[in-house]
Amino acid sequence: MRSPSTILTMLIDNKGWSQLELSRQSGISRQNIGNWVLGKSAPGADSVAKLCDALGATREEEIELSVSAAAARSDRENIWLEINKRCAEPAKTEVALTGPEKAVVKKLLTLWRTSTGQQQAEILLAIEKEEVWRKKRK
Repeated sequence: MRSPSTILTMLIDNKGWSQLELSRQSGISRQNIGNWVLGKSAPGADSVAKLCDALGATREEEIELSVSAAAARSDRENIWLEINKRCAEPAKTEVALTGPEKAVVKKLLTLWRTSTGQQQAEILLAIEKEEVWRKKRK
């Protein structure tokens, strides 16, 4: 899996923008973008969405950046939540996924399978809490 830094740099270069221009277009500070490009930190889910919207990223690129950023933060809960969000109904989703998306999902599922039972239990608990929180927001 490519690093968030590599993916973000590629997206910025493809757009022909500077970090400053991305900052203006996304509403994210130039300092944060610089730290992400340098690999000092990784963007959270909200920032990934803003970056990808501003850069006109494809669905595959957004998924890859989102997953890569979660992995870079060593945040297995976010990785599993990302799997859950993207593949809540695997039978339906699997048909709609393109080649690159299937590869990302496959990597995520491998990560899930290599998690310990305790880690999986914690992840499932986090998913349950997230679902309850979402229902309360509606």
